[in-house]
Amino acid sequence: MLLGAAARRPRTVPSGLAALARAVDERPLLLDLVVATEFGPWERFGELRLTGPARTDERAPMRFDPERHPVPGLRPAGVLQRLRAPVYAAAQGAARPDEPARRPHADLRHRRPNFDPREHGPGGRGRTGKGWHVDDLRQPLPAEPPGPPVPGGSWEIARRLVRDYAYADPAIIRRVQGAGPPEPGRDMLLEGRFYGLRFHLAVRVGEVVDRVVEVGGRRAQVWGWNYRTLQGHLERGQMDQEVRKWLDTGEVEFRIRAVSRRGPIPNLVVRLGFMLFGRYTQLKFYRRACDRMARLTASGLAERRRALVRDAG
Repeated sequence: MLLGAAARRPRTVPSGLAALARAVDERPLLLDLVVATEFGPWERFGELRLTGPARTDERAPMRFDPERHPVPGLRPAGVLQRLRAPVYAAAQGAARPDEPARRPHADLRHRRPNFDPREHGPGGRGRTGKGWHVDDLRQPLPAEPPGPPVPGGSWEIARRLVRDYAYADPAIIRRVQGAGPPEPGRDMLLEGRFYGLRFHLAVRVGEVVDRVVEVGGRRAQVWGWNYRTLQGHLERGQMDQEVRKWLDTGEVEFRIRAVSRRGPIPNLVVRLGFMLFGRYTQLKFYRRACDRMARLTASGLAERRRALVRDAG
């Protein structure tokens, strides 16, 4: 069984969430709900009306489970649904009805790292062992004149983006608990998203770096931090994210360094899905992070230039 939603002409559905939010703020958006079998025609069975103002689910993340809460008369069926049902249950861990406001994973401070950073972290002895992935990506950002970082320049904008975890694509992963600047020992709860499923991923900030380093005879101003996976995470490992400026040339770059491997996953279906798609999604996250850093840094510089023009006028 296939479900769909089609906007009523002449209106179309914006492809971006921000554009969609603006559209429904202006006037309601009407969509026809349609259903079909694998080989049958589409048939209309209802109407969906989207109205503003649009709200995020930051405070109370939304959960959808077509197995436990199906549309009346349209209970999902088939082989794929028999696989999806346990995945939904494992990924969402539905809250008890009498605890609707319970914060997810309030016990983060009691969890331990699920790996030894001295052994498998960057520079550790066993990081290239069987099953471990070592990734090192660098993204050039707009350069500055040689010397210390320019106030309000590329390096400072990039540092803010790294500090706020803004480089992470929210379509893949986002922070849902543990807001604020990274501090050693601070616990964070991330929410990974994959084809409509959501997984809570617990991590802990390890180190925060803010210093001048020397690499190959060259000096660079570096700001960054790392986090390490905790018990219950789908992976084991550590990810470092930093922005650096080479003082001799003015080059600015964003860097991701990560060492990871699959963690213990009790649920068989989730474990199989991670084995098939986990590495692909991980690399996709890294690439998107680099792209977002380049785009957001350039956007921040452009906004700063516009502000300077306004102030001068």
